[in-house]
Amino acid sequence: MVLDVTGSPAALVTSMRLTKPQGVMVSAGLTGRQTLTPFPMDEFVLKEMTMVGAMSKPTEAVLATRNLLEKGRYPVEEMVTHRYRLEQTEECILAIAGKLEGTYPIKAVIVPE
Repeated sequence: MVLDVTGSPAALVTSMRLTKPQGVMVSAGLTGRQTLTPFPMDEFVLKEMTMVGAMSKPTEAVLATRNLLEKGRYPVEEMVTHRYRLEQTEECILAIAGKLEGTYPIKAVIVPE
């Protein structure tokens, strides 16, 4: 699976090319309503890929959350209970999926070095 959250048209094409045959590409970044993104459709079809668009919350909810966080009344940094290096990505995914016995992260992050 490849997850793109950049909103960059060039990155979307790169993400598609990085997706394995019969793999899944998730796009959660917006490029703008007026932006047309060139997409190598033949490569997409020949790889038999699945592409999923994802958006978690409307803009209003994101702005309200940001405003709440800026007030500093809640120690949200304490929610990050597990940190993984980039080479531990698979372990991180298994942990958040509940597939590592004895490891139950509230929030896990991958920290590139």
